Amino acid sequence: MLLLALVVLAGCAASAPLGGPALRQRTGGWRISPPSVLAEGTGGSGASLGEALACGEQAVPPGWPDLASGDAEALLAPFLRCASPGDYVALQERVDMPRLVEALDGWSAVRLGALGPVRADAADILTRKRAAFLLEVTERYGHYHAEVFALFVLHTAHDDEVGALLRLLARDKQLGQTLGLMPTVREELELRGLPLSAHPERAERPRDVLRGLGRAARDALATSPTSDGGRYSELSARWKQLPAPYQEAAHEVERA
Repeated sequence: MLLLALVVLAGCAASAPLGGPALRQRTGGWRISPPSVLAEGTGGSGASLGEALACGEQAVPPGWPDLASGDAEALLAPFLRCASPGDYVALQERVDMPRLVEALDGWSAVRLGALGPVRADAADILTRKRAAFLLEVTERYGHYHAEVFALFVLHTAHDDEVGALLRLLARDKQLGQTLGLMPTVREELELRGLPLSAHPERAERPRDVLRGLGRAARDALATSPTSDGGRYSELSARWKQLPAPYQEAAHEVERA
């Protein structure tokens, strides 16, 4: 099995300019250095004041953001063009970030969060979207493929954001069925000083049984060839939106 590991810088999430991860081969597997996407001088939920007329020297489209459009790519596009963390943070001051993040699907919200910290009033929504995404990919693709996405989430989040994510998953009794199934993720969290053991799940409740039955039913439906083809197409499309080292790691998992 492919081994993916996080290179932890100075014992915590790094603050660095926008950039990409590095993939290094090592004995027994691969090492992914976290992408340098976290804003200089900001905390996991911090925001800098200011205004940006554009990001990446391009004006935002007229009428942006159209929160009722259901077009996640259109909502993300101006942020994806930001050339610096400062531009990214400043652009957030121009929009209703809680409503914008709420309008995104889980994967789109993960991609937004990978660009840098979101404004404080949208941080809890992003945490919820990240948690829902981890549950979704674990159920749809299995924990081997989901582990690559989980590492991407962890590498692009500050320690306070990761801590909030772990607490939410544990509170909803979903930590064990997501990150708990991923040995490399568990190792990475240990190295980062955020062990899963520090976040025990709550006691089981009656509704957990119903939720488990629903998950089993979804798993049964997902065994049809049509469903498998649809899931693989979706998985492949999401791979292409990952930074290159994660794409390479995902294909290594597929070949394993």
